[in-house]
Amino acid sequence: MQSFGRKTGNLLTSMTGFRHFHKGNKDHMKQNGFKIFSIVAILIMAIFFLYPTWQDGELKKTLNTLSGNDSLKYIEENREKIESIEDGRLKLGLDLQGGMYVVLEVDLVSLLEKLAKSQDERIDSMLKVVVQRTNLSGQDPVIELVKVANESGIQLSRYYGNIKNDNGEVQTYLETQRDDAVNRALQIIRTRIDQYGVSEPSITKQGAGRIIVELPGVTDEKRVRKLLKSTALLEFKLLAKPEEAINALKGLDERLGAADTTSAPDTTAQALAAKAQTQDTTAGIGPKAETATPADTRTANAKSPIFSRLQVGNTGSGAIGVATEFERDALTKILNAHENQKYLPANIAYHWSAKAIANQNGVKIFALYALEKEASMTGGSIVDAKATIGQMMNTPEVTMKMDPEGAREWAILTGANVDKNLAIVLDNTVFSAPRIKQKITGGNSSIDGLENMEEAKDLENVLKAGALPAPVNIVQERTVGPSLGADSIQSGLWSSIWALVIVALVMIFYYRTAGLLANLALIINLTVILGVLAAFKGTLTLPGIAGMVLTIGMAVDANVLIYERIREELMTGKTLKATLDAGYDKAWSAIFDSNITTFFTGVVLYAFGIGPIQGFALTLMIGIVTSVFTAIVVTRVIFDYIISRPNAKLSIG
Repeated sequence: MQSFGRKTGNLLTSMTGFRHFHKGNKDHMKQNGFKIFSIVAILIMAIFFLYPTWQDGELKKTLNTLSGNDSLKYIEENREKIESIEDGRLKLGLDLQGGMYVVLEVDLVSLLEKLAKSQDERIDSMLKVVVQRTNLSGQDPVIELVKVANESGIQLSRYYGNIKNDNGEVQTYLETQRDDAVNRALQIIRTRIDQYGVSEPSITKQGAGRIIVELPGVTDEKRVRKLLKSTALLEFKLLAKPEEAINALKGLDERLGAADTTSAPDTTAQALAAKAQTQDTTAGIGPKAETATPADTRTANAKSPIFSRLQVGNTGSGAIGVATEFERDALTKILNAHENQKYLPANIAYHWSAKAIANQNGVKIFALYALEKEASMTGGSIVDAKATIGQMMNTPEVTMKMDPEGAREWAILTGANVDKNLAIVLDNTVFSAPRIKQKITGGNSSIDGLENMEEAKDLENVLKAGALPAPVNIVQERTVGPSLGADSIQSGLWSSIWALVIVALVMIFYYRTAGLLANLALIINLTVILGVLAAFKGTLTLPGIAGMVLTIGMAVDANVLIYERIREELMTGKTLKATLDAGYDKAWSAIFDSNITTFFTGVVLYAFGIGPIQGFALTLMIGIVTSVFTAIVVTRVIFDYIISRPNAKLSIG
């Protein structure tokens, strides 16, 4: 019985202790319910926003196991999911994943030339001086043009603005046009880059006419250059009469010193044409016509600057001749030379094919087209474009949809030129010149002759984004290799891990149980920082990692202030609850003062800094807010839970 009584007494004691614990836990939940809810909600949100980052890692592992068509098929089947993951994942900066840094400059001199109401030798002369001065000084071309005009006593209103404007008013007008052109170029480039698929680009304006583009993760540099520089001017042009075009070239050739243009059959051109023959079967547009040309000719005179390079003949695609890539570049310089333009017909434009029509022993062959100079229609009416695989030829193409007005123009154009070739010209290069089989209504058409789906997708992007208001030149380019980015990530991660480990060990050694709580709060702090970055589409950079490392120290600093205050209060003999209340209350003012000053420093750095400085400031500001939250709220909730238990003890070193 005694044994039973002892056991019963022990059981009653245990039950009493459990009731005390349950009551204390209930009181704890009642007092800190909102705080606990806030902590759990913030953690769930942080994990939710970081989940796509984890998915991205798993996706890369999956793609690494696939290759070739299997990889393309997987991407196509899961395109929406992949795009969602890429949009939601934590973005990495250029310094962490490699990529391209490009400085673009809008050709403002070309814009001034385009804006001029009339062209004469005087404006040409002034613009040449502007080019010379801006190349030397880097000054704004608008300001330099006004200076040149004032020095020469010329009224710019003759060329720009209203005829009653003085040069100062013209300058204001031109500066407005300049700013508008640069801003439109900025928007178009941003649209193109977004459609290209770079998920964390940085595109900013610098000075009067420069645009800074940072493209993390980009590896196809040639493709990006083409995308950035393309003016995206789409035109539809009818073919000119081949006899007139070739006779004009003969006349220019003679003037340049080649008098002998004896006819001679050119079997090479015909052989290349046979290789290049393709079928363009789009909506209402049939195979390329066998355009008739004069007798095939090729000069035997090595001194002939045109016909020693151009092989004239029937290419079967509407072109008047072919040339190698090297000879094409030389011929382009001859045809575009200002002094030679007056000897060529004013109604004919010479354009090369966008792609090589043949490849002979590794040498690319391009076709030369003679087109009507005035476009029959432009691409300004296009409202949508889509890269797809053509049903007839099973090759990449871009389908286009026009607005109602464009559809009417397109119907009139195709209806009036049935059985004629219509060249599709983008940025002065011919993508194809198919024959119009019938009148096309509805405003739907397509561009084919594309090499692969990537090229088709890029063409879709530039057509959707629209034409640049002025040419854009790449004046500076820097590429960061993926290996360097991987090294940066590894170095940054190790620095963060070592900082966390060392701080954690010191806190445990010095503050015991309280140190463990501080370390738990630190882990929560870092998780929330990364979650906030992912939620607000922020970009993590190497300086950003440095800001996180600094945040680790600052977060621990807040805990140290609290713990030292608690130690002081414990010496006075107060209860645990009173000690905690006093410790947190007295440490709050010091924590707030130190963090608010650092936070405003981060605000200043972010507002006036650029690039890396902004990355550092962003993570620092986020870290300050989260560290105060974890130090004041998270640790306090855990402490309250500990002291709510019966016979609670608090180890604080």
